[in-house]
Amino acid sequence: MTAALLALDLGTNTGWALSSRDGLITSGTEQFKPQRFEGGGMRHLRFKHWLTEMNQCTDGIDAVFMEEVRRHAGMDAAVRS
Repeated sequence: MTAALLALDLGTNTGWALSSRDGLITSGTEQFKPQRFEGGGMRHLRFKHWLTEMNQCTDGIDAVFMEEVRRHAGMDAAVRS
């Protein structure tokens, strides 16, 4: 049995790929853009909810990989220095 791995390309439109324990690879995109009258924190709550669902549907994710964003001024995916 192999590990369940999740790879993320973070952003408002987040790309993802999941390699499950049985070797099946699935991928897609999710959008976490806040809706009208919602604050920016909703993006993070939606992402947390989605990540929790992914973890439950795959019977646990063993590792998560993502790109390290060095600097994108004004982008939510950017790591603030």
